[in-house]
Amino acid sequence: RYGFYCGSDRSIGYGTILSKRRGVNGYASLNYAFDNGASWFADVQMGYHDIALMRDVTQWGRMAADGNEDGYFYNQATDQVEFWQRQFSPEEMGGLRNGMIRSTQKTFSVTTGFKGSLGANWDYEASLSHSQYQSSIRWPQIIAAKANALLLGEQLGEYTDDDDNVFPIFNADPARLYRPLSRAEYDSIAAKTTYSPKSRTDTAALTLTNGELFELPGGKAGFAATAEFGNQSYALNPDPLATGYYYYSWKDSDGHGSRNRWATAAELRLPLHDTLNVSVAGRYDQYRYSGNSIGKATWSGGIEWRPIDSLLVRGSYGTAFRAPDLHYVYAGPGNDETSNNDYYACQLDGADDCSDYEENLIRTREGNRKLDPETSTSWSAGLVWSPAVGLDLSVDWFDIDMRDQVQDMDVGTILRDEAACRLGNADANSPTCVDAISRVSRTSDGRLYGVHVNPINIARETTQGIDVGLRYRLTTGIGDFTLSGNHTWVKKHDFQQFEGDVVEDQFAVNSGFDIPRTKTSASITWEKDAWSATVYGSRLGKLPSYDSYDQSFDPGSGDSPWIGATYRYNVSLQYRFDDHSRLSLSVVNVANKMPPKDVTYTPYPYYDVSWFDTVGRTINLQYTHKFGGSAL
Repeated sequence: RYGFYCGSDRSIGYGTILSKRRGVNGYASLNYAFDNGASWFADVQMGYHDIALMRDVTQWGRMAADGNEDGYFYNQATDQVEFWQRQFSPEEMGGLRNGMIRSTQKTFSVTTGFKGSLGANWDYEASLSHSQYQSSIRWPQIIAAKANALLLGEQLGEYTDDDDNVFPIFNADPARLYRPLSRAEYDSIAAKTTYSPKSRTDTAALTLTNGELFELPGGKAGFAATAEFGNQSYALNPDPLATGYYYYSWKDSDGHGSRNRWATAAELRLPLHDTLNVSVAGRYDQYRYSGNSIGKATWSGGIEWRPIDSLLVRGSYGTAFRAPDLHYVYAGPGNDETSNNDYYACQLDGADDCSDYEENLIRTREGNRKLDPETSTSWSAGLVWSPAVGLDLSVDWFDIDMRDQVQDMDVGTILRDEAACRLGNADANSPTCVDAISRVSRTSDGRLYGVHVNPINIARETTQGIDVGLRYRLTTGIGDFTLSGNHTWVKKHDFQQFEGDVVEDQFAVNSGFDIPRTKTSASITWEKDAWSATVYGSRLGKLPSYDSYDQSFDPGSGDSPWIGATYRYNVSLQYRFDDHSRLSLSVVNVANKMPPKDVTYTPYPYYDVSWFDTVGRTINLQYTHKFGGSAL
C-alpha cells in the first residue's frame, strides 16, 4: 500500500521477456516451360502464427465520462480530496492467462507471371503480385464506468474548495479499495477487447532487359527498364468501444486508407574500357491518396575503375524518394496512458534527479495528412585491394543527407524541450519551442496532464563515416576457412528538427540521442565436406548513460556520461545431408551476457531496451528440407 494507492511496483515482473510463438509457414515455387522458350512462374507463400505475451496486470483509476483522468474527488466518507488507483492481482483476474495479449496472424502472398525472350537479345518478365496480412488481437481491459460504480459508487454532486477547484463527490469506503475482488466482481468490470487489422498490396510489373544493347571498348552495354502499377490499403479495425471513452485509460485511434502508385525505372551499364565500368539509373515514382498527388524523379550513378588487377576504385552518387507510410497519414486520434518525467517542475524546483518527478500522463496521437515525402542524397567513395590470393581489403567513405524524414514525436523529448523553453534555456520563439509548448497540457494548478504527438517531417539529418572490411579465404588439409571482419566509424550524425533550429550533434553529451559511434563484427567459418561451423563476434561502441540521454547529466559530477562498449558472441554448426537437406545448431549470446550496468537508469527495466535485452543465451536446433528446385 502507498497511501491511497493499492498495488505493487513489482507487478511488472509478471510481464513476459519473450513472446510465446507457434506457427507454420509454407512456400512453393512453380514453373512451366512452353515450347517457344517462354515460361509461366508462380511463387506462393502462406503463414499462420499464434502469439501470446503479457505486459502487466490490469489497473484502474477514476476516469470521467469525457476521458479526463485527473482522478481527484471529494470523499464524503473521509471528508477530504482523494486520488485512488488500483491494480488487480492475478488471483482477482482468474490467473495470469486472463491477462495475456493474444494474437493470431495470417499472411498470404502470390506472384505469378510470364517471362521469355523478344527477338535476339531482349528478355521480358510480366507479373502480377498480391500480398495480404490479417490479424486478430485480444487483450483484457477495465470498463471505466463499471469500475467507477463498483469502487466509488454513484456521484453525489460537486464540491468546490477554497481555491475554486471543482471535484466530483463520492461516498467511497476506503475498504473497497483494498478489499480483494471476487472473480465475479472482477468479471463484471472487465472485458476482452478485440482488434482485426489487415493490409493489402497489389502490383503489376513489366521488366525488359538487354544484356547486349551495343558494343563498347570494355564489352557489351546492358540495359533494363521497369514499369510498375500498384495499390496499397490498410485498416486497423479496432474494437468500436475502444475509439471512445469506454475502457479505462484507453481511447485508441482508428485508421484506414489506400493509395495508388506507379513508377518507371531504367538502368544502363556501360563498360567504357576493360578497366572502367559506369552505371547510371533513373526512376520516377508517383503516389495518389486523399486528393494528394506526390511524385519525384530520382537518379543514381556509379563508377568502378581497376587500374591494376589487385585494386578496384569505386564511387557512387544517388538521390532517393519515399512516400510516408499509410498509418502515419491516416491514423485517427487516440489516447493511451503513459508516464514520463515532468522536467519543467523538476528544473523549476532545482532538483538534481528528475526521475523523482515521474508523472502519469495521457498521450494523444493522430496521423498527419500534410506529411511531405522523404528525400535524400548520398554518395560514397572507396577502394577494394586484393594484395594476395584469397585476401580482400575494402574501405569506403559514406555521406548521407536526409530531408523531411518522417518520425513519430517522442513524449520525453517534447517535455524536455518544454522545460528548456519555459525556463529560458532555449529560444522561446524558435520553431521547436513554439511547437513543444503547444503540445503539452497542464491542469489549472500546473500539474502535467497530457502531451499531443503526431508524425512530423524532420527538417534534416546528416551522417558521414567510414566502412572498413576484410575477407580472407584459406584452403588447408583440414578444411576451408573464411575470415571476415567489418568496422563502421561514424564521423558525425547531425539532426535538425525544424528549419531555423540549431543543428544538434547526436554524439554530444546530453544530446537526447542514443546511438553508438562505432560498430564492429568479425567471424571465422570452417567448411569441410558436409560440415561447417561459424564463430561470430560483435562489438557495440559506447552509448550515452541514461542521464546523458535524459539530458540531465552533470559534467561536474565526476561520473562518466557513457556506458562502455559491449561484446556478444554466437556460434553455429551445420551438417548438410544432401543438396536439399541440412541440420543446424546455433547458440546466440554464448557467454549469457546481460545488458551493461548503468546506475543512472532508474526507470524500469533499468537498461537500454533500444540496444539490449535480457533474454540471455539461446540455443536453436533447425532442420531444413527443400522439396525440388535448386539446391539450398
